[in-house]
Amino acid sequence: ADPNFCDLQVRRLQLQMSVCNYTEWQRGAEAVHLLLQRQVEGGKAPTVNPFVQLVLDIGSPSDRLTLSRHFCDEKRRAAVIAQGGAARPASESVHINPLRGRRLRVGLLSADFRSHPMGHIMSDVLAILRSNASAPVQGLERPWHDIAIVAISMTDDMDTIAAKVEAASDEFVRIGGKSDLEAAKTIRQLRLDVLVDLNGHTRGNRLKLLALQLAPVQVHYQGFPATMGAAFVPWFITDPVVAPPDLRALYSEYMVYLPGCYHAYAASLNPFPGSLSASPAHHNRSEPPIFDAQVNTDRIQPHMWAAWLRILKSSGGSIRLRQGANTAGEHALLVRTLSDSARAAGVDASRLHFLLKVETKRQHFQRLGESDLFLDTDAYSAHSTGLEALWAGLPLLTFPSEAFASRPPSSFLRALQMGELIARGPQEYEAIARRLTRRRSVLQRWRAKLWQQRHDTAPTALFNEHSLILHLHRCLRMLWDLRVEEAFMHVIVSAT
Repeated sequence: ADPNFCDLQVRRLQLQMSVCNYTEWQRGAEAVHLLLQRQVEGGKAPTVNPFVQLVLDIGSPSDRLTLSRHFCDEKRRAAVIAQGGAARPASESVHINPLRGRRLRVGLLSADFRSHPMGHIMSDVLAILRSNASAPVQGLERPWHDIAIVAISMTDDMDTIAAKVEAASDEFVRIGGKSDLEAAKTIRQLRLDVLVDLNGHTRGNRLKLLALQLAPVQVHYQGFPATMGAAFVPWFITDPVVAPPDLRALYSEYMVYLPGCYHAYAASLNPFPGSLSASPAHHNRSEPPIFDAQVNTDRIQPHMWAAWLRILKSSGGSIRLRQGANTAGEHALLVRTLSDSARAAGVDASRLHFLLKVETKRQHFQRLGESDLFLDTDAYSAHSTGLEALWAGLPLLTFPSEAFASRPPSSFLRALQMGELIARGPQEYEAIARRLTRRRSVLQRWRAKLWQQRHDTAPTALFNEHSLILHLHRCLRMLWDLRVEEAFMHVIVSAT
């Protein structure tokens, strides 16, 4: 399979999905999957990054695990050859330095310590760690006092978010301009005990560094919503809803199950007008519903768009879509494509609203709160955006598949005790949307329940950031203790 031809096919699919042009899309995805399989069968690594495979929904989760393993094995071989050494299994990695009263040194490796969803999330979480807000949790004074945080930025970007991460970390190191060998040397000199990868296979990753086993414990968290397929990253921090135990066969890692939702979010640092009021804004039930679906357009698959059009037709409502980072020409093509398909389905194209990014988080929350219901995608669902919609008081409707990327909103809703908004399939998804929009008083009651649950202080509540901090602390200490004992296994972190 010619890798150049495969890459061209992938680029065509990416361009198609960015403007929601579904012509021959399914056939193209199947063709790329076949090409990747042939590459592996021919003894070569797949040439398409696992993140791209995930976004384009190439193959099944099991197929992507196999392809990711081959992809990572090649990265490891290349890293070892460049270093001039021999590969070592994870169980024979760098020397373990006993703690003996010192702090556990935890590195956070990311290319997104900048104006990026991961940058915003981690800068807020680190700020909570540094603030007095975490002091009263369960009577503990600064529960992370025995852990030193070393933020390792794989970019040289320096904006306000990067500055926040630097201010909230014990150490801040930049390796963006360094070669793999230079960067590896720098990280080894940090003498880390645990290295938490926040990138996975997403843009800007440095897998070859992880392949060199730069810390006794290597674990990935949050940045990549799937298995890495990397033997050199043996643990994955998750939760039992987003990665159910009966689906462990879809992962190469040992799972570390947090007791609540896995997704970090510092709600207290993201207030917005009315966020602390006792009840949500009351919507005018006589007006047609406003649906929100502000996801990247390449996540909207044809069956999902068709479902949304049926919901719009039956409800008489409108939908808010994300304009995204398309060029002016691409955006014009996107609008024309979706407008034509809407008219063909009997939906007035004026009910499609394309939104530009607003300047502030407060404006973002306020705009989310103006809608009536967030319509989630299925193959690659709304992660950070879905969480922000719920924080803004906007009920969210989802239906998950087996894949991790499909399941974060299900984890959010379970933590909010709102599992009734998790549909069991596409038909039920549409039926719930129709029922909620026909009986607006029911939707308003869901909105009121969500508003109350936002302030739940139970240990596993979605927006209880202090409990999450304790759970992550317990998780990292447990992984270290297991590594000292040379024990590799699944981990269940207790809530108390």
